[in-house]
Amino acid sequence: MSEDQQEPDAEQTATHSGDAGLPDPDDVPPETVEQLEAEREERLDPENRPDNAEIDNTDRTFDSGSGRFTDDPDHDPEDQPYAEGDREA
Repeated sequence: MSEDQQEPDAEQTATHSGDAGLPDPDDVPPETVEQLEAEREERLDPENRPDNAEIDNTDRTFDSGSGRFTDDPDHDPEDQPYAEGDREA
């Protein structure tokens, strides 16, 4: 640090370090919090998902034999049209 620059004091560092310029949560009016939460829910609603949006399926299990996720209502573990052993050469 050059001679003309000053080190930030502990209060400045505690207030501004890592808060990304956001207000203290206690200073945000409840109406604003409710509005932001409602907007977030609307954004995340699958009905509002744009076409060709990328979907994160990392928490789901895919059954390659049936070609479906195991939590899919149409998944039938007995129906295995894509199972490796059933293919003819």
